[in-house]
Amino acid sequence: MKGTQVLVKDFNSISNLEEVIEFSNTTKSQTLNYLQSYNSDIEKRVLEVKSKNGKTYHFPYEKVLQHIITHEVHHIGQLSVWAREIGKKPISSDLLFRQI
Repeated sequence: MKGTQVLVKDFNSISNLEEVIEFSNTTKSQTLNYLQSYNSDIEKRVLEVKSKNGKTYHFPYEKVLQHIITHEVHHIGQLSVWAREIGKKPISSDLLFRQI
């Protein structure tokens, strides 16, 4: 959506928690920079995506951002379930007061 190369990480190359944290900090920083520049003009832009079978899809940026937020909430839910499974307190799903 920024018109720049997507950061791709070979997750098999991550072997310890420090590398997970480093990747998280990098992506969090890039996301924050993008969101700080986001405005109503950007919402009206359209992202064109080509599927593997060659079909082209068009999505308004506003809809893509909503999808990303929903996907993040999905991952928070996954982490909460896994935490409970190993006897840990689940993380908060409160996006208003979390420092994200």
